[in-house]
Amino acid sequence: MIMVTAPGGTAVGPFHTGYVYDLKKSLSVRADPRANVDSVTFKLDGALLQTENIRPYCVVGDPNNSVNRWKPALGSHVLVATPYSAIDGGGTAGTPVTVRFTVVDTAPTTKQSIVRINCGGPAFTDKLDHVWAADRAFAGGTAGAYTQTVSGPGQLPLYQTQRHGPTLTYQIPVINGDYDVALRFAEMYWSAPGKRVFNVAVEGKPVLSHFDIYALVGRYAAVKRSFRVSVTDGVLNIVTDASVDQATLAAIEIVPADSEAPQPDSKSGLLNVSTRAHVGTGENVLIGGFIITGDAPKKVLIRAIGPSLLKAGVTGVLLNPVVHLHDSAGKLIPFGQKLQRGSGGIDLPASDPREPVMVATLDPGNYTVVLSGRNDTAGVAVLEVYDVGTDASHVAAISTRGKVGTGDNVLIGGFIIGGDEPGHVIVRAVGPSLSKNGIAGALQDPTLDLYDRDGTLIFANDNWRNNQERQLTNSGIAPQDNREAAIAATLAPGNYTAVVRGRHESTGVGLVEVYFTGQ
Repeated sequence: MIMVTAPGGTAVGPFHTGYVYDLKKSLSVRADPRANVDSVTFKLDGALLQTENIRPYCVVGDPNNSVNRWKPALGSHVLVATPYSAIDGGGTAGTPVTVRFTVVDTAPTTKQSIVRINCGGPAFTDKLDHVWAADRAFAGGTAGAYTQTVSGPGQLPLYQTQRHGPTLTYQIPVINGDYDVALRFAEMYWSAPGKRVFNVAVEGKPVLSHFDIYALVGRYAAVKRSFRVSVTDGVLNIVTDASVDQATLAAIEIVPADSEAPQPDSKSGLLNVSTRAHVGTGENVLIGGFIITGDAPKKVLIRAIGPSLLKAGVTGVLLNPVVHLHDSAGKLIPFGQKLQRGSGGIDLPASDPREPVMVATLDPGNYTVVLSGRNDTAGVAVLEVYDVGTDASHVAAISTRGKVGTGDNVLIGGFIIGGDEPGHVIVRAVGPSLSKNGIAGALQDPTLDLYDRDGTLIFANDNWRNNQERQLTNSGIAPQDNREAAIAATLAPGNYTAVVRGRHESTGVGLVEVYFTGQ
C-alpha cells in the first residue's frame, strides 16, 4: 500500500491512480508494505528516484527517518514502488505497486524571487546562465567601467563595472520575507591600503565596518560578503557610507532564504573532493573518510563512478560500483535519497545508471564511505563527495585509502576550493604509518605532486621534513612518518589534483588527504 502523508508523517489517505497531488498542501508519499521487507525502490516515469532502506519508506526522506516534502514537477506522472528482501534493492523483489497521478499547485502565484543587479553596468548573463539586471533602484553615486583583469571567482565581468560615491543607496522592491544578500566588491583604482574605507548597512543593520578592499585582498581581486536579512516593508535597503574616499559596489545578489538555487561560486571551503584508484576486494576496497565541522547538519552528495570512465579512455574500470556510508562508530547510515542529474543543487553530468548518486544530511563529525564492486568485482573507479547547501557547516577534510600502483593506477585525488578568496590547505600522502594501524602491504615511500586545473605541477614533495617542516609541524597535522609526503599551500579558488605515487615505482596501500584550514 502507498500512502499520502502530511508534515510529520501523519497519514492523509491512500495514494491511488487518479490522485491529484497538490503542492500547496506540503505532502509526501510513503510505502507501507504489509510483509517484512528490507528496502523499497521508487521509480518515477521509469527513472530510479529513490531507494529507502529504513521505515518509513518515503519517496523523500533522510537518514534520521524524517519525512520531507515531495515536490514532483507539475503534470502527469507514473510512480512504481517495489519492495525487496535485502537493502539497496537487493534480494528478492516483491509485487510492485503502480500509481498514475497528476501534480497541481493551487498556491498563490506571488512568491519571493531572486534579484541580481550588475551595479554600474548593463544586463549580463553569467556562465551559470544567471541573468544580472542592469543597474537600477539606486540613489547617488556614479557608474564606472574598467578593463583590468580581476582575479577570483567565475563571474569576473561583474567586478569590471561598479557604482561608487561618498554615499550609495539601493532600495530594491521585494516580497516580504527572509533573504540571503550577497554584495560583491573589487578595488580597481587604489594601490595601497587605507585609501578607500567605507561602511555598509543592510535593512538598517551594520554589516561591514571600516571595510578596506585593498587591505583585505589587494588590487584587482574579487571579494564577496553575504548576510541574512528580513524584509517587512516590501523594500530591501542597502546603504554605504564612506569614511575615506568613496564607497564602491560591483554587484548585488538577493536570494530567498529557503531557495534551493545553487551558488557554487560563492561557498567557501572544499566544494567537491574526488579520488580515483583501483578498487579491489577485501581490505583493498576504496575507503574514503571525511569530516564535517560546524554547529549545523550538513547535506552531502556522494557519487561513485565506474562505467562512465570508459568514455574517458580508462581501461579496466569497475562496472558495478556500490557505496556504503558509516558514522564514526561504524554504524551503517542509509542514504536519504538516490538521485539523478541536478541532484541536491548540483548539476551532475549524465552518468551510467549503474553508478550510485546519493545524498545524506549529516550532523558534524567523522564519516567513512566504502566503495566496492558488486559481487566482489574489481576495477578502476572514482569516489566523489560534494558539499551541498548554504549552511554554515563545512566538509573540512577528506581522506581516501586505496591501492597505489604504477602508470595509470596511481592514487589521484581532486578537489575544488570555493569562495572568493584564496584557501589554505594541507595535502598529505600517507603510507608507512598505515602499517602501525594493522594495514598490510602499506606503501613504504609515497611521493606527492599537486597540479592546478591546467595540469601544471605547482608543488611536489617526497619526505615532508625536506620542505615546510616548521609550517607543517605548527599545523598539528604533520605526517607521523618522515618518509610520508605533505604540502601546505595557499590556493586561489579553483580545481586542483593531488597524485600519490610510490618512489622508484613501488606499490602498496596509500592514503591521500586534503585538509581545508581556512581562508
